[in-house]
Amino acid sequence: MAIAIQEHTITIASSSVKLGINKDRLESIEINGQSWLVEPTPLLTFLFAGEKEAPFEASSCSIVPLGEHAVDLIYDGMLGHVNVRIEVYGEDIWITPCAITTRTGFKALSLNLGRMDANRDLIIPTYQGVRIDRDCPYLRKERLAWPYAWEAAILFMENAAGECFYAWTEDPEDRYKALNINRDADGIQIGLETENNGPFHDKKEVGGHTWRLAASINGWQAAAERYADWLESAWKLKEIRAQRAAWQEEIRFAVSWCPADPQVLDAIAQYIAPKHVLIHFPGWRSDPYDRNYPNYVLDPHIRPFLDKARAMGFHVMLHFNVFSISTNHELFRLFSEYQYRDVETAALMAWYTGLNNGNFASCPQNPLLERYAETDVLLSYTHMGLTRWRNEITKQVLTVLNPEQSDCVFLDQTNGLPNIQNAVLEGRTCIDGVQMIMGDLTRMKPGLIIGGEGLNEVSMRYQAFTQLHLFQSHRVSIEGLEQYAYRVCDLLYRGHTKFIAYCNNDGHDEASELRIRVHEQLGGMPSMTLNDRTIDDLLKPNQSVRDLFDRANGLRN
Repeated sequence: MAIAIQEHTITIASSSVKLGINKDRLESIEINGQSWLVEPTPLLTFLFAGEKEAPFEASSCSIVPLGEHAVDLIYDGMLGHVNVRIEVYGEDIWITPCAITTRTGFKALSLNLGRMDANRDLIIPTYQGVRIDRDCPYLRKERLAWPYAWEAAILFMENAAGECFYAWTEDPEDRYKALNINRDADGIQIGLETENNGPFHDKKEVGGHTWRLAASINGWQAAAERYADWLESAWKLKEIRAQRAAWQEEIRFAVSWCPADPQVLDAIAQYIAPKHVLIHFPGWRSDPYDRNYPNYVLDPHIRPFLDKARAMGFHVMLHFNVFSISTNHELFRLFSEYQYRDVETAALMAWYTGLNNGNFASCPQNPLLERYAETDVLLSYTHMGLTRWRNEITKQVLTVLNPEQSDCVFLDQTNGLPNIQNAVLEGRTCIDGVQMIMGDLTRMKPGLIIGGEGLNEVSMRYQAFTQLHLFQSHRVSIEGLEQYAYRVCDLLYRGHTKFIAYCNNDGHDEASELRIRVHEQLGGMPSMTLNDRTIDDLLKPNQSVRDLFDRANGLRN
């Protein structure tokens, strides 16, 4: 029998994994006859905005069988009323928790997977993949919000024998969720959070996600194939690929942040045919980089570079931003009411370089935001659920691409999809909006190739290329980066989106050489980054750059 009940104890067994629940606590997880828990934990945790987590304790528990393969657990406690539906299908156990409380500010409900043996490795699709062992100093206590940080809604845990326990959700509605990690030398505690849309202040109920648990004796890759199958089917990725221009399959090398220097084009052409090269080109506008968005007007001084690049056969992605607006732009008054606000504090969110010697800083909360944009970069984030904003962005892109007869474009910050205070606008979240922008562009300009920044299971759907962010190493690499970076998302996405370099991939020094190796380790295609300081690394290639060209030309694996 899949489900066995004895008083307040319930045993749930699929063909791959067995769970034991005693009233409101997860008591056991068994795989292949072996226990994976070192300590029972509360099955559920309530999360209220601005407060610490609150483990749910039941004062009463009812178990209602729904046939041989399904059961409802109904709890009452001081925190609220809870219903957990459990179903068993083949090798999978499905768990769908929901809760109601009289308190407002109900942010999320966490399904806790007990405290597991710390000697298992965690394999997580974050920064395109990490594998962390017991001694890893990172991700000790971390909440990875989906889809920005938890880039695909699946988690793997593998032991030395290659046995894998995995948990995931198949969510065609793209609702917010999170992965909560709490680990030390003695154990690993995982929480799978069902999260409400912001704002939280009026929320008194949480529910909707069905979390699936299973195990594989053939390693995590076999488990990942199941999720990859679902992604391919749910989002019709094969159909999207079929609509792309055929030339994108011939790209073997990429350059990010390419300067408008004709020498660059001649230098690249010495090593690889231009038709195989993709160029990310940010410096084409009449305004300085990251200033005066959404003003997208070609600088006439750039014309010779573009004409030369296209005549030689290079594919040039002009750089646009998908949701940022400069606060001193004339359109900011129109869109100022539709800017991202922090989901808990309601503070305005932005990219601001006015503090910390030009590094990213928090957005000023001064109503006179336009003043800050006069001297520094201040890009406020506009809700992409707003039809008028999407129309503005697609108009700006097509107004440039059509006269240029360009068949590719780079959309910056396509991975910027947090849950926000004003989460739903016109019935849509920012997750819906970014897909609509890319879908509109590919529909109105058939064959268009889209590149973007960062990658997750949302942004990857329409992107053929993306700049790859490295694990906690935005510009400077952490210690152990090469050890913990692990090829996960490339397997989940099955090459639907190709990874290109984001930052410091020029072979200029040992730190850059490391980033090149990690980029390749994660499945990235041969690519480099350029700026005025590192252009000599291309004009007079160092060994790392020569190796990149060799790999692009098939001369090195």
